[in-house]
Amino acid sequence: MRSRTTPPTTLDALVALATADPHAVSPAELAAVVAATPLERLRTAARGALRDLAIDVVLGRLTEFVDPGRWTGDPVRLALRLTGRADGGEDVVVLSLDGVTASATRVQDGPAADLEIAADALDLLLLVTGQEHPALLFLRGGLHLQGDPNVAIAAAGCFHVPGLVLGGGNGDRADLDPLAIDAAAVARVVKDLSDRELRERMAGGVRDVILGEIFARFADHLRRDRTAAVEAAIAWRITGREDGVPDQYVTLIDRGSVRLLEPGTTQPRVSIQVEAADFLRLVTGNANPAMMFMRRRITVRGDLGFAAQLTGMFVIPN
Repeated sequence: MRSRTTPPTTLDALVALATADPHAVSPAELAAVVAATPLERLRTAARGALRDLAIDVVLGRLTEFVDPGRWTGDPVRLALRLTGRADGGEDVVVLSLDGVTASATRVQDGPAADLEIAADALDLLLLVTGQEHPALLFLRGGLHLQGDPNVAIAAAGCFHVPGLVLGGGNGDRADLDPLAIDAAAVARVVKDLSDRELRERMAGGVRDVILGEIFARFADHLRRDRTAAVEAAIAWRITGREDGVPDQYVTLIDRGSVRLLEPGTTQPRVSIQVEAADFLRLVTGNANPAMMFMRRRITVRGDLGFAAQLTGMFVIPN
């Protein structure tokens, strides 16, 4: 890499530098410029300069964006497909991870891989530079997965940009936990999706990751001042899965704290059945629980008075 006194600070400067020599751009410089560039500006460049940047700097040097030590599973081959080519084709790199090393190979035809991630240039750059969570990219339609979605998201979480604080800037980089999803970020994505889109994406794909993370973070949003004297279990039955089998969770509010219990281990004070897309709208403040109950999109059994108080026991993200 050539020695330079000043890093590129604009997208145009970064593109010019990468065009002259793709190896002259460091992963941290790419991430910093992507973080500092308005999303609309990135979108306008997505099929031109931005796509070339993704091919030359990301796909061409993919292993520099990956920390193989983050991979803890069996050896895996991940096909990363860059869509949006003018002729309708795709540029594909197969990334191999074994927990110790990472290798990448450009291929022409469909590779034999354990799983695949397809994205356009903008979403690929957002993913590898840590500006977007892989599960949220999938939820809003920016990623297309083939294979086990939990494995795909864990593999996407291996992308690493040295020297970048998550969200932009300089300094020590915060690790991107592929299973840690910010509730406010989920709320923003859910707000922009139609009912059809949300139902389709919560039927499979990243459903387990998103539901599991939301229930695991109930304690982060509990209003302890309003639950100091409350001791009650709530059984949740989340429908809408592709195979028709509902997911079941039990949350126990226990005098200012909340934790998950195994289903069937306690008698719930109230049982709530709701479709996964509607559940996401509820817990992200994108739906009115009373209206959904009136429209029979929520089924409640048990202590209805207590159920009506539940939303006041939590800080709903927005």
